[in-house]
Amino acid sequence: MFQHHEPSPPLQQRNDDNHPYLKLTFGDADLDASLDVRRAWILGSDTDCDLRIDDAQVDGQHAELYPVGTTWWVRDLGTDVGTFLNGEIFEAAPLMRPAEVQLGTDGPIVCLH
Repeated sequence: MFQHHEPSPPLQQRNDDNHPYLKLTFGDADLDASLDVRRAWILGSDTDCDLRIDDAQVDGQHAELYPVGTTWWVRDLGTDVGTFLNGEIFEAAPLMRPAEVQLGTDGPIVCLH
């Protein structure tokens, strides 16, 4: 189950060249949103995360998506279960679109388009 905390500014429900498109996939549930490129986004199971993902594989604050110039990066926030980019475990990496970030070994997948 995905929930999004109302960040400031709120998620924009559109996809254009100025906003990388984020698609979260977990089972039959999807959440599509574009990212505000001016700030970082925290993914995790805590209620104060920007994108809350209620799943046993997801830590309280699991991963961070953040812009550096025109490139989006993702980093694991010290989880025990790990974060995987296109199937490989990592600590921090730039995202080349399309990319799949999996939260935990059997956890939900975040697709960046």
